[in-house]
Amino acid sequence: MKEKPLLVVGIDPGTTTAYALLDVDGNIIGLHSAKELSVDALIAKVTSMGIPACVGCDKAKVPAYVERFAVQVSAKLFSPPDDIRIDEKRKLTKGFGFKNNHEMDALASAVFAYNRVEGLFRRVDKFLEARGKKELSNNVKELVVKKGVSISGALDLLAEPDKKETRIIKKAVEQKKLAEKDFIELYNELKKSEQDNKILKQQNRLLSDKLKKAEKKPVKKEPKTKPDERLEQKDKKIEILNKEIAKKDKEIKEKAAGLSNFNKILSEISTKLVVKKLKNLGWSEFQSKQDIIHKGNVLLVEDPAEFSKKTLAELKGLVEIIIHKKDIPTKFLDLGFVFVNAQDLGEFQETELFAFVNKGRFEEARKSRDLLKKIVQSYKKERST
Repeated sequence: MKEKPLLVVGIDPGTTTAYALLDVDGNIIGLHSAKELSVDALIAKVTSMGIPACVGCDKAKVPAYVERFAVQVSAKLFSPPDDIRIDEKRKLTKGFGFKNNHEMDALASAVFAYNRVEGLFRRVDKFLEARGKKELSNNVKELVVKKGVSISGALDLLAEPDKKETRIIKKAVEQKKLAEKDFIELYNELKKSEQDNKILKQQNRLLSDKLKKAEKKPVKKEPKTKPDERLEQKDKKIEILNKEIAKKDKEIKEKAAGLSNFNKILSEISTKLVVKKLKNLGWSEFQSKQDIIHKGNVLLVEDPAEFSKKTLAELKGLVEIIIHKKDIPTKFLDLGFVFVNAQDLGEFQETELFAFVNKGRFEEARKSRDLLKKIVQSYKKERST
């Protein structure tokens, strides 16, 4: 059975709805318009032709119709910062044929979305070609675009589905013990650590080769340089290389220990709450981690006293519970967050982006803080009446 193509979809909703379908090479494989076309009918038509990877529209404010389509087919949604102007649409659709303005708008939306992912598609193809895995191209692109998995991580998921850590996390997701987004982020961090360790080992091998050559290399006779000085220069070079190798060795051991710890955490994931980490509540720190923070997440903040009002405004409605290591400013108590002291949670493991807290200890601390919050609110209400 022939594999369905991966699709980039452009939609222009309205009384007359138009949709455009591009393949991963940017070729049009579908362009149609129809009156009174429901989202469900559109989904049936599009999925009969392929797998929607991403969806584009020409409006800065995404129409509900387009958003509903993207959510239901789990596709990545792209919208422009400002509405796409008519002259821009003409440029985007130049050389293509279409029957009406609705189809032009849908096609412009599809080309806009395609331009956002074209470079990524090329990187996937280059990566897979170098590893002799071109047959997995569509599957890898789908995981990378729709789920946000790294390219190497997507390949591992597809090529090595029985790998221990892959099975552990997938099982946790299937049993609803771990959200899919957290699975993607955990998996990406794991793959990054593995890749970092691989690079360190490669660097160490190169340094070891340099050291061997330096040790074997005869001392060159240079004018105005005494034999003892030349020997001393060689010894210094060897000493520097040895220090670099020792440093890399230490980094490799630390990375290996980190990976071992990560795998241990994954094996116990069903008893853990996955918490997102921030060093502080400053705006630059929040921006650097914004992609991994989702509605309903719990945060672990090292130093909440370093903060930005902009960050606090962004977190309101997104996060309810903040675990803190250092003391929180007194004025934070009126912000509506539930603050839990990290000391009340016992020992917990951490990686660069995540902390893994015992669910039982967390629930006890949360209930205690919730009760305290209610008592304070009740007291304030009584004082104000």
